[in-house]
Amino acid sequence: MMKKSQALAALALAFALGVVAPIASASAFEVKTQNNSTDTATGKATCKELNTAIAAIKNDTNYSTIKAISEANEKFGNGEYADIKVNSFNGLKTLVGAYASAFFTDTEVYNAVVSNAANATPLTNANIEETQSLLNVAVNSDTYYAYFVNLIDAIEDTTSNKYNKLYTAVQEFKANVPATTHTNLPAFNPNTLLKDYANVSVINNAYGSGVAKYYQDIKGAVKTVQDQLDKAVAGKDAYVKILSQSGLLTTAPAVKNGASLFANYNKDTNATVVRNLHDLANQANGYLTINSNWYDLYNTIEKLTACTDRSDEWTNFNTLWSLARTYKAAVNRTSTNTKTIAEELIAYTGQGTQQPTDPSNPSDDDNKGDDDNKTPTTPGTGIVSTAEGSASTTISIVAGLATALTALGAGVVAYRNARRSGEK
Repeated sequence: MMKKSQALAALALAFALGVVAPIASASAFEVKTQNNSTDTATGKATCKELNTAIAAIKNDTNYSTIKAISEANEKFGNGEYADIKVNSFNGLKTLVGAYASAFFTDTEVYNAVVSNAANATPLTNANIEETQSLLNVAVNSDTYYAYFVNLIDAIEDTTSNKYNKLYTAVQEFKANVPATTHTNLPAFNPNTLLKDYANVSVINNAYGSGVAKYYQDIKGAVKTVQDQLDKAVAGKDAYVKILSQSGLLTTAPAVKNGASLFANYNKDTNATVVRNLHDLANQANGYLTINSNWYDLYNTIEKLTACTDRSDEWTNFNTLWSLARTYKAAVNRTSTNTKTIAEELIAYTGQGTQQPTDPSNPSDDDNKGDDDNKTPTTPGTGIVSTAEGSASTTISIVAGLATALTALGAGVVAYRNARRSGEK
């Protein structure tokens, strides 16, 4: 007869050869008590199960949209997304006009600057389109702007690369700016004449008092307006992306149509385009077809303290149950037992995003009755049904045991044959 140690050796060999797969561990999720009338319960859940449920909820595209709106609103609130300030815009226009009349005798450049910006009536608002046009005029219509600014930057540079930067700026300046007064600009030799470019007065000496200051001023004004333009474009793009997602714009109450408002607001010629789109994305009645429970889920999850392996399992359960209860309202499965929802959430495998419901499988709302006695349908989040997971796990266990017994039987036969051969 085969000894116990020999039997165990045969079984170990089967595992080593990959014939038998290890049996999956059971879930620690456990409902101790449940009150269906108040939809409350007590029980235990591991940190891993809670984190898996949170990942399942975050996987839904509705959650992603709420997250995008909340993050955009935060940036709007702290000024990262903002419309253009009129005072900064008009200040740049004034500088452009002063420059054109005071420092340029080049008729073509003078006319281009004046006709595009300097003589325009001061604005009461500034939009993206006008601001971009003004920046183009301020920088591009002046053929010499870049050479003056680069030379000033090089003179004011304090880095170890000052010599090379200044040398390049001087050479480019002399090669491109009219040479009528170049004799007042010293030749540049990094070994002996750096002191001659110690400050921007060298530019004033060559082109007249105030020229350097003007370029310094317009450089600062251009940067200020460019920063505001960048904020306006970024804010517009962020809210357009949110609002233009498929299915989010819908007909709203009071005979107002979200799509037509969006089309009207989404224009660079609107001086308050960022504010308009922000307000549209946050309408009280909602042009976005998103259940308000998603906001509750997002706000709750974002404020949760990170779960660790040392977290109390009773506390984990309370958090998980609360999320499952809100989640089923968000996905319109209020007739489904919260325990079923929780089990589906913790069975999430990370596969799929907003998977469409198979029309051949009726939803929970189409099958009223005892939720505990029916197979739960999987919501559109890529969550694997607990019932399906349990069934496949059971099949795997049975198959594994059957394979193990087969391998063990083969080992016994081999052992007996070996003994008989030895006795002959």
